[in-house]
Amino acid sequence: MVNVIEKKVWPEFFEELESCERGIEVRINDFIVNPGDTIVFREFNPVKDDYTGRKVSRVVQEVKKVDLTRFYKLEDIKDKGVLLIGLGDKK
Repeated sequence: MVNVIEKKVWPEFFEELESCERGIEVRINDFIVNPGDTIVFREFNPVKDDYTGRKVSRVVQEVKKVDLTRFYKLEDIKDKGVLLIGLGDKK
């Protein structure tokens, strides 16, 4: 069964989702999502604490759950953050 999931997204990231520049999305694992599902991203202005009315839908291609503490120390994750790198074709 294909699900439609709504999530809020801040304006700076909405633009990247709308133009398809953003190919990776990071979320807390607090909902069920599978390949083929559709996520409707609703633009949310955190300053006004309200939705702008704009939305864009993207189809989920892949979902990976990762325990970063398996690979890195928690203090390093907190201090330095994490990079998500989208890779293109092999050169």
